[in-house]
Amino acid sequence: MTNRCQIAIVGAGPYGLSLAAHLGARGADFQIFGEPMSFWQANMPKGMHLKSDGFASNLYDPAGAFTLGSFCAETGIPYHDTRFPVSVDTFVRYGLAFQERFTPQLRRQNVTKVSKSPDGFSLELENEETVKARQVIIGVGVREFKHIPSPLNTLPSEFVSHSCQHSDLQNFANRDVAVIGAGASATDLAALLHESGANVNLICRD
Repeated sequence: MTNRCQIAIVGAGPYGLSLAAHLGARGADFQIFGEPMSFWQANMPKGMHLKSDGFASNLYDPAGAFTLGSFCAETGIPYHDTRFPVSVDTFVRYGLAFQERFTPQLRRQNVTKVSKSPDGFSLELENEETVKARQVIIGVGVREFKHIPSPLNTLPSEFVSHSCQHSDLQNFANRDVAVIGAGASATDLAALLHESGANVNLICRD
């Protein structure tokens, strides 16, 4: 089975959804693929907060009206532009509401392969359908680009994993965990692991 469109968007996170909302408002011939906000739901630790303040955490609809603040006002979630941290759970709920409102045509199929074709690109979906598109926009986030450096990547997976592979940290309670890195992800994860009852060591360069 094959269908065609002018533009294909691969990924249904904040970027893909915002772009689709604008293309839809312009009457563009496009399709968008993926599970909405899936990375934020499955690959961010529970209890985590966004680095950005509320005013800087909006998805972008054509009128700029459906902000995080307006969503929180509609649903009764405490909100302030700068004083309240934005939880991952609130941001996911906001993204899902955005999708329902602005991109109801989202196709909840993952793209398994993109290849060049004579008239543009060919996309293979997980249901074995093929979609032909003149242009493809990739908005898959960072999940597919996780990197575990050598020699750690030679160790068994039950001992070494990437931070984006963990949402529920309760499994680490009463266990010794070394977090390697000094960036925001590492320090946030170390704090959340500690709150979950793990014995955490944060290892980084001087």
